[in-house]
Amino acid sequence: MKEPWIVFYLQDKELCAITVRGSFPGEIAATKEQLAAEHGCSKKEIHTEIIVR
Repeated sequence: MKEPWIVFYLQDKELCAITVRGSFPGEIAATKEQLAAEHGCSKKEIHTEIIVR
């Protein structure tokens, strides 16, 4: 069964994805902060899209 995923990108590279159903309030912001720290960039450079997979 397909469901919506929140996909995190740095430029055009997919970094990770989480299900909308399994996410919690504040998770997007926390994930962006973590990914920015891991990849040495600003959290403003990380963008998200909701994609059905």
